[in-house]
Amino acid sequence: MRGEAEIEAEVRRFSHLGALLKIILHPQNEPDPEVRRRLTRLHAWGATTVYPLLQQVSWTDQPSPFLPVSSPLG
Repeated sequence: MRGEAEIEAEVRRFSHLGALLKIILHPQNEPDPEVRRRLTRLHAWGATTVYPLLQQVSWTDQPSPFLPVSSPLG
């Protein structure tokens, strides 16, 4: 990292990924019923290998109260 701005950007990125992981781990908190249903199925299967992929995919255009306001998904 070259400077304070890059460090801040990386911290924001980690915060965003953490918020997504929280929803992946606790799908009952996902407000969109279709997304919640699919996340619940993955959770029940124990499909942990999809976590990195899910964190990169934007699954909704609707604001989520469970993601930071600065999040592209929130």
